[in-house]
Amino acid sequence: METRVEELTQKTISLLKEKGYIICQQLENKNFCFDIAARKNEITFLIKILIDIDNFQEVQANDLKILSKILFTKPFIMGERTRAGLMEDGVVYQRFNIPAINLRTLHHILKKNLWPLVYAKRGGYYVKLNFSALRKLRETHQLSLKDIADLLGVSRKAVYEYERGSMDTTLETASKLEEIFGVPLALPIDIINWEIGELPAFKKVFKNKLQLIVERALSRLGLNTFQIQTAPFDILASYEIFKLLTSLAGSLTRENEQMIQILNRLSKLVDSNFIIVVDDEESPQHVEGAPVITSSELKKFRKASELLKRIEELTDN
Repeated sequence: METRVEELTQKTISLLKEKGYIICQQLENKNFCFDIAARKNEITFLIKILIDIDNFQEVQANDLKILSKILFTKPFIMGERTRAGLMEDGVVYQRFNIPAINLRTLHHILKKNLWPLVYAKRGGYYVKLNFSALRKLRETHQLSLKDIADLLGVSRKAVYEYERGSMDTTLETASKLEEIFGVPLALPIDIINWEIGELPAFKKVFKNKLQLIVERALSRLGLNTFQIQTAPFDILASYEIFKLLTSLAGSLTRENEQMIQILNRLSKLVDSNFIIVVDDEESPQHVEGAPVITSSELKKFRKASELLKRIEELTDN
């Protein structure tokens, strides 16, 4: 029997495919920071599927932010409810500064180009105002800041901050403003260009000796490395425009071939390279089209260009 998460996942995939997105779906693992990667033209989404978005964890959010910043992808959570109740249509929620919407809101964005106008945060629903239009309307109607404040039942300073664009309004206040002037003043909320903030600070913790060896080798070659705890790969590395997804394995087995296939597709979707680093000296040079490099070979490279050349050789074969 299909679970609610599986149903929501399939509905999300169907909607994206209908609008021409190429899909890479992960193996079922509720601990991953994303479940679907979807790309159309230059836009790539990393989407986490949850029934209750309050189950999204901080470690998942941190990993998703790193992936989004380094791979230039757009993250969001697809959900149905919070602990307080069902998610509203046309409202953007957020967890750890990652935007979250329901399926109907995504439907409106993709099919009707109707962007949400309201976002939720502690204390209620809020709207981003077209502050320059508000100021011009007030001046055109020859109203003072105090006049507007009295009509809204807020302070003069609050109206001043609205017009500077430094403070958003409650949904109720925005509705009153639109009634006063008779024109829409709410700005659409663009989840594609949502600002997720700075990368989180984190301390590297090595799960095993192989990870320590690989991280040191990549760093010595001049690559920036990021440990990813909740993705289907172990290390994300970057060098100028070069991006590298790295999966670690003591040896290769049939059990991880399906994950390797998925990671191969994912790497192409996000314009990155993908390698598997193993300890086993008897491993094949590639599996399911993915280059395999032994830890001893990796330690021999002296320049990043040598590693890149080796990846190209293995990929071409």
